Amino acid sequence: MLPSFKVIQDVIGVISVSNTEERKNINLLLNEDGDLWREPKNEHCYPMARNMARYTIVRYFAEHHTKRFTKTKTIAEDLSKKAQYLRVEIGKINKLVRDNLSLGPKIDLIEGRQPNGYRLNPNISLLLR
Repeated sequence: MLPSFKVIQDVIGVISVSNTEERKNINLLLNEDGDLWREPKNEHCYPMARNMARYTIVRYFAEHHTKRFTKTKTIAEDLSKKAQYLRVEIGKINKLVRDNLSLGPKIDLIEGRQPNGYRLNPNISLLLR
């Protein structure tokens, strides 16, 4: 039985290492012009217009950063948007952020969980400039 336990322990160790690598802290910045980036900015920038809904959504999560999920209905009411519209836009934001900021295929800026709602990824620091 001892050899089987050793194999399981080795596998768990490998899983722990890979999960740790995915969960490193990522520093992002958002300025008043609507640019969302990580350094170096000239290589990793997602430009949004300041008056666009996506900028408003990202800024909302920067200002309401918490480890707890916020109900979709609450966020939608705070932003004067419909819940379904918010869901679609968050999906688009996550894809564009992954593509433009090269965060990796499994890292979302805004995490969602049914029925809990959404939150800023706790492994991302989003600073307003």
